[in-house]
Amino acid sequence: MRKDSTRPRAPTAAARPEALRVAPLIDIGINLAHDSYDPDRDAVLARAEAAGVLQLVITGSSGPSTRQAIELAQAHPGRLFATAGVHPHHASDLTPELLAELEALAQRPEVVAIGECGLDYFRNFSPQKAQRSAFHRQLELAARVGNPLDFHHRGELSPAKRSGQRQRGADQLPAKRAEPVASRSDVGGREAASGG
Repeated sequence: MRKDSTRPRAPTAAARPEALRVAPLIDIGINLAHDSYDPDRDAVLARAEAAGVLQLVITGSSGPSTRQAIELAQAHPGRLFATAGVHPHHASDLTPELLAELEALAQRPEVVAIGECGLDYFRNFSPQKAQRSAFHRQLELAARVGNPLDFHHRGELSPAKRSGQRQRGADQLPAKRAEPVASRSDVGGREAASGG
């Protein structure tokens, strides 16, 4: 999160009920802009707060969901934040116009990362070539605006990596400053996660 002296601080441990005297939590990837949350979005936020989740980053996975994530973050300043990006499932939708819009939206104070972008070869809702192109363009966008990357991967992450070749571009991007990457993935269960 960006440092902002006007942002409310988390309550001290003494001010929280005994059950919540753990480190404050931040959910770095909730799909709260998805329509499945329409009936109970406020209740989800209340449950998160009751569980000690003090801040949430709403995932932008398309143009419309990025805009909605920003609207939600504006309605809950200091508690909700947004990402601006295109999920691999929607990679075919990343037109030059949408990329320019994402760049403009990324300048908003509510936007704390670019993404959720990456590769999802598990379902291939967008062709792999479109996914690689959209991923590369969003890597460049993150470097241009100086935001961290919200990185998604599922299935085979990098055929080039498997064959010993370097993924072109990702290691050659000029970064304005060193930024962390938030990576969320579905690796296919315990066996895949352990490399088995």
